[in-house]
Amino acid sequence: MDNSQVLDRQSARIVRGLSFVFLVISAAATLFSLLSNLRFSHSIAVLERQLYLIQQRDRINSPSMGAGITVVEQYQKSICFVYTSYTSSYRDLLPQSRSVAGTSFVIKSGMMATNRHIVEPWWDDENARALRHAGTLFRVNRIVAFCPGITKPITLTGAIVSSKSDVAVIQFTLPDQTSVPPLPLADREPKVGDPVTVLGYPAGVVAMLAKSSPVVGASITSTANPISMRALAMKGLLRPLATYGRLGGVTDYTLVYDAHTAPGGSGGPVIDSHAQVIGINAAFMPNFTGENLGVPVKYLKLLLEQTSD
Repeated sequence: MDNSQVLDRQSARIVRGLSFVFLVISAAATLFSLLSNLRFSHSIAVLERQLYLIQQRDRINSPSMGAGITVVEQYQKSICFVYTSYTSSYRDLLPQSRSVAGTSFVIKSGMMATNRHIVEPWWDDENARALRHAGTLFRVNRIVAFCPGITKPITLTGAIVSSKSDVAVIQFTLPDQTSVPPLPLADREPKVGDPVTVLGYPAGVVAMLAKSSPVVGASITSTANPISMRALAMKGLLRPLATYGRLGGVTDYTLVYDAHTAPGGSGGPVIDSHAQVIGINAAFMPNFTGENLGVPVKYLKLLLEQTSD
């Protein structure tokens, strides 16, 4: 056997070996994709069931507005999804695009309330604080709101933030011939044990897709940007979720309650049994669902007084 025949046989073995490896990798990739899709479908199914149970519980426990109307049905058009895009830049490096999503609610004509950390995502963030100390600059590019029943995104024209708490007021202009009723702010002091309802968009786009049909969900991208949110709004899927609980603690600075929430629910109203806003949902405890935190409404009122001066 000459050297050329030996090389041909070696080449053939190498080709067969590479083909086998390719088949194994392809099979593994296909299996991984299948398992990933099954896990995603299972996660959506589980979340859909959880959302259904929460909504049913809310319909039973939510304070009534009269004639069988719940807080959700009365206020849902005033609870808006907020999307903030911003950049971080450091010296000569290319700016990094970032985004955050949350909830806001209409409090008067042309004004919504939300958290300061929604309109200034770097505020009160330890990692961002360290980056700023090192010279990183943060800048908001755009803040957009989407409200139920309004298919077009609402561009916010300005924001006023509190220097004392995680509260902000954002100004907006609605399309012509469109109106959104404001939510009433409570004058009474909340007490431990009082029932509360929290309205907002916890889990953001994922939760909205979980409430849609598989066909509709497949046609909408799952990234929280103005394009996909507009598609959700046009298909009537932009609806706030309500969760129910009780106040477990009341301090001068914080409301503590066990109504479930998640990222995306920040900035939503905390409503008492009289259907009035007693606070703004601000944070959740991932390891202890009995402690979710809100900012008392008095800090929102204080900020409103400052804006009217």
